Amino acid sequence: MVQKVKGLISRTGESIKGFSSDPINNLGFLIPMAICLTSIVTGIVTYIMFIVNGGYSSQVGSIKENGLDGISEGFTSGTTGMMVPGIVGKILLALVVAELIVMLINYFKNRGKGMRIAMIVDLVVMGVVIALSTVVFWIAVGKLVFSEEQLYQALGKFEGVTINLRAILIAYVAVTLVSVICFIVFTLITAECRWMVGYTALSLVFANIVMPLFFLILQNIIPLVSGAVALVVIGALIFFGIKIVASSGGEGGSSPSSSDSSSGGGSWSSSHNEKKVNTGNLSERGEKKRANKDLVIEETCAYVPYFNRTLGFKLWKVHGMMHDYIASDNGIITREICSLEWFEKGKFHIYESESGREIKSSEIPWMKQKIGRASCRERV
Repeated sequence: MVQKVKGLISRTGESIKGFSSDPINNLGFLIPMAICLTSIVTGIVTYIMFIVNGGYSSQVGSIKENGLDGISEGFTSGTTGMMVPGIVGKILLALVVAELIVMLINYFKNRGKGMRIAMIVDLVVMGVVIALSTVVFWIAVGKLVFSEEQLYQALGKFEGVTINLRAILIAYVAVTLVSVICFIVFTLITAECRWMVGYTALSLVFANIVMPLFFLILQNIIPLVSGAVALVVIGALIFFGIKIVASSGGEGGSSPSSSDSSSGGGSWSSSHNEKKVNTGNLSERGEKKRANKDLVIEETCAYVPYFNRTLGFKLWKVHGMMHDYIASDNGIITREICSLEWFEKGKFHIYESESGREIKSSEIPWMKQKIGRASCRERV
């Protein structure tokens, strides 16, 4: 793509330098380049107008004030609507007409007598069609008005003649299509004109579609980027939420607090108190979950991923209905890990998943709001 652009710039310079040696062909190349240049300059001017008029400031203010709703409100057509209509549109139309004239000159210069006559006839027909279309349009919009006397004089000649408007309209459309198709075919079968048609078509697409679309995206870059970031954050939250919920649900049976849940929030059973504490030893299943950065809760220990980090887990001391306990909180689910008594007596240990560092009681604050039964329900 870059090489093509460099090639066009190089050829433009060569066409300007050697213009006098082959003015027709050089002009046929320079006019499409002028169409592209006009659209680029117009786009830059309208973009500067957008910035000066506070387009970006308005978008930022809308997002700050309304959050996610402000992102959708920030989208705008900006000043791109000024790139094609008005005086710019007239300039582009004049350049296209000039290119057609150059193309016709090249056609008559390189074609034989028969093809020249065919093109002349086609141009005459197209001229009549354009003239009739213009007159009908002027009459429709009221720009051309006839008095009753003029109408009687014009239509009096056709008195007694039945006019089939449908047949006239069909014939008019058919003649128009045939003349346009013939013009296109005549130019395309002429090698000296065919490349001009291609460059002109590409330049019009560039001026009417590519440049307006480019500056439209540029003028909406803030809401576009903000929307993309919001989608990524929401997607990440949903992903981690689903992952954490899935891991929490899978550990319900092995958690020391699961028996507590089923008994209505009671303390650990006496059978747990009689078991030998094996600090830090994980089962094979628990080790896999720790490696996957999932919350792991076993009989005598727990491993907490991303402790006190963004989108990670926090730990709380909670005053429960039946006993005080340590709870994990990932912003979505609050879950009991162990009784506070066991934790402070060293019968249960909590570690950071990443470093293996043991988390001390002094690092865990008390939760201000009681979550007692709600946390038990979440564990189930």
